[in-house]
Amino acid sequence: MSVTKYAAKFEELCRFTPHYNIVEAEED
Repeated sequence: MSVTKYAAKFEELCRFTPHYNIVEAEED
């Protein structure tokens, strides 16, 4: 999978799962 497609998938994931962003921020 190309980086562009991976980024698009990730953005899509964040859009459908807002809480996922919070989890990522807490792990930082």
